[in-house]
Amino acid sequence: RASVVSTQSTWVLSTTTEDMDEAFAVNVNSPLLLTQIATRNMISRDFKGAVVNVSSRASGRAFENRSSYCISKGALDQLTRIEQTLGDGQTRYKMQFSKSNCR
Repeated sequence: RASVVSTQSTWVLSTTTEDMDEAFAVNVNSPLLLTQIATRNMISRDFKGAVVNVSSRASGRAFENRSSYCISKGALDQLTRIEQTLGDGQTRYKMQFSKSNCR
């Protein structure tokens, strides 16, 4: 899965820690680990490349029925901003926003 959008409507007052754990595992932790692996590999091979994290318009907009998804995509955006400060000189980091199916 590229991202997690809960199949249940999760308003912020009914969002569970399990909902957040699942969303962060897929939408934040996985991109972090993959970025670390890819960047280390590119540096060790003296290879210039790019890491593109796919975000969503939900990262900057509140969808009341998708709390954990919106929060995790906001965290992914911040992760990408932090990656952009690495300055290894070889790797570019950017966000690509996908069309969101949130309503």
